[in-house]
Amino acid sequence: MPDPSDEFLAPAVAMNEQANLRREDAVFSLATEMLRSFAEFRFVAWGSSMVPSILPGDTLVVRRGTPQSTRGGEVALFFRGGRFYAHRLVSKAEEGGRIRLIARGDALSRNDPPYAENEMLGHVAAVIRGGRRIELDRHPAAGQRLLRWIVQRSGSSVRWLLRWHSVRMRLGRDPSPAGRNVQWQPRESV
Repeated sequence: MPDPSDEFLAPAVAMNEQANLRREDAVFSLATEMLRSFAEFRFVAWGSSMVPSILPGDTLVVRRGTPQSTRGGEVALFFRGGRFYAHRLVSKAEEGGRIRLIARGDALSRNDPPYAENEMLGHVAAVIRGGRRIELDRHPAAGQRLLRWIVQRSGSSVRWLLRWHSVRMRLGRDPSPAGRNVQWQPRESV
């Protein structure tokens, strides 16, 4: 593999990085504008960090929200490093007049690095799975909390839930076409 510090490759590497930054800016701007104009937008989740609350292939209904109005326990949508993160808000802290948001995926054992106010786009109000709308409650039922607790402590339970979901999708029990690309391992945020 060529050395990226090679003087001949440096301009191409720099152009590629600039193109990625422009794409990230465009995605962020589009999501922000949709929330500002329509107060809601939808997109399909592909990650597995929010199992069991959000499964790969679920459509997320995102509503406009601010860090000030978002409460602990809600699932917030963040944009960082060119990726969306829909993770549960664990806490908020004020540092130097700015709010820092601490969030974590339900299937993850560690919190994400703190998010800045401007990285939060809104909150996930509901999930559409199999044609059914499931409201995301800030205070889930005891069974849901227990399942989240188990998933955070057991990678095999995450794999089992994702396999069950994938089989369910293949058998046609869930009409959404998205579940065929299920990720088998929850991914930690970087």
